[in-house]
Amino acid sequence: MSTCSCEEQIASLQRELMEIECHINTQQQNLLVQRAVLRQKLNALRSPIYRLSVEIMAAIFLRALPSPMSFEFDMPSNRRHFFPPDLGDLFFPITLNAVSAHWRDVASSTPLLWSLFQFPAFLWSLERPPYYTIDIYLQNSKDIPLQIDLAFPFEVNKETRDHFFHSRFDRLLAANLSRIRTIMLKNPPLRWLHQLEKLSSATSISIQWDRSLAVDNMENLRFNRCRSLSRLALRNAIASDGSLRQGRILVPCSLTILDLTAIHIDTCIKVALRCPDLVEMYTRYSLRADEDLDSELAELWFGDGVTFNRLEVLFFGPVVGPWESTFLGKLHTPVLQSFTISNQLGGLAIRTAEDGFGQFVKRLPPTFSTLEIEDCEFIEVDSCDYFFNHQTSVRKLKFVDSDIDSIINLLQTLQLSEEPICMPHLEVLHVMGCIKEIDEPRAYQWMSELEPTTLNHFVRMLERRLVEGSTFRLEFSRIGVDWTPVLQARLRALVRRGVQLQVVEGGDQVDWL
Repeated sequence: MSTCSCEEQIASLQRELMEIECHINTQQQNLLVQRAVLRQKLNALRSPIYRLSVEIMAAIFLRALPSPMSFEFDMPSNRRHFFPPDLGDLFFPITLNAVSAHWRDVASSTPLLWSLFQFPAFLWSLERPPYYTIDIYLQNSKDIPLQIDLAFPFEVNKETRDHFFHSRFDRLLAANLSRIRTIMLKNPPLRWLHQLEKLSSATSISIQWDRSLAVDNMENLRFNRCRSLSRLALRNAIASDGSLRQGRILVPCSLTILDLTAIHIDTCIKVALRCPDLVEMYTRYSLRADEDLDSELAELWFGDGVTFNRLEVLFFGPVVGPWESTFLGKLHTPVLQSFTISNQLGGLAIRTAEDGFGQFVKRLPPTFSTLEIEDCEFIEVDSCDYFFNHQTSVRKLKFVDSDIDSIINLLQTLQLSEEPICMPHLEVLHVMGCIKEIDEPRAYQWMSELEPTTLNHFVRMLERRLVEGSTFRLEFSRIGVDWTPVLQARLRALVRRGVQLQVVEGGDQVDWL
């Protein structure tokens, strides 16, 4: 055998040996990976959670569901700081799916986990169109009722238009319209509104527009075809230029909750008159009627009177024109419990006992117990005698973004301890935000904190009103409170005297009382 042939054989054998060793190493690595996977599965199966039944795990998942996140318009009384939600919380069921195959099986077989689908506007900019996600929700929710919360971006450009009008998304929702019970839309495309009348099983519909959003006038909103509808909220249906975003608002008589924000007051009242069984009615930041109401038209609309036999909550304001004044003058609410007056930095006063507001106030029933005053610049206590006298049935008094000096003036009235005591049934005083007048005429600024000199009026009022066995709740929201040790000691002295006193700040009871 030649030397060259021998060297070739040696090289060939070395290559085969290297290939075999490489194959052995590869197989060894594969076996090590398989061993690690098997050990992981074994450890998982030995963990306590895998010993739980599917029913118990499903119950744990449902209990761990984060609270629904609100992307709706927040009124001043509900202002709160907004932080973008964690996507793991927003799409919590999908997060569960990613843990393990077992968790995915449990989550996908629990329809209630998938009954709420929320998609805020900021997600569109992340190139995450909803039709990829909603398909999973619709499949896993089986046939149970759905809640849909969709907020569309403020502006529709060419890149996002396909997401709005994607045929797959339309088909998915169209096939499940009968399952939708609650739907909340913000800045919805026009073609979406045409589908609302097909929501035959929907019980709650909420639609909001941004005031400055340019939208062509729409056709009539035919909510009257939604026979199961009990709650309707329309917010900012009037554009910033004063144009109406839709034609007539047609509603079913089944409505029990009506919430209309920034809409002409005559439209609000006409819609309400079609709902005799209203339990709650909110007309927030209403706009003046297009035309003044003459006496002949008033008789046609209101006749001898308007009665809502089931109305318990009424939010009305401001009372500045003939439509609202005439309506209140004819309005009867025999079981009303809560009345909110919003004056948009106007004053709370009854100019004459014969005006519509004065007539309505005199007819408030004995069930009336909660008075809320929002955006109030001043309060004429003497002219509003029904609210602030020794016979009123008010138990809860709430101020929202009102002038602090007006609140102090009222506190001085409440300080009187002699009989007959003013507002004798008052048990709750809630201050949610405050404003104060600054040097410029009719100019106000928001207050960030109540100082001790101001808080002294609250403490003095409590000291003069409360006796042993009395119950009272003093609450502050959206404003700081600077209690001094002296003021704290005076409140603790009330508790030692047998007064059941609660002081709440930002939803939590103080720990020093």
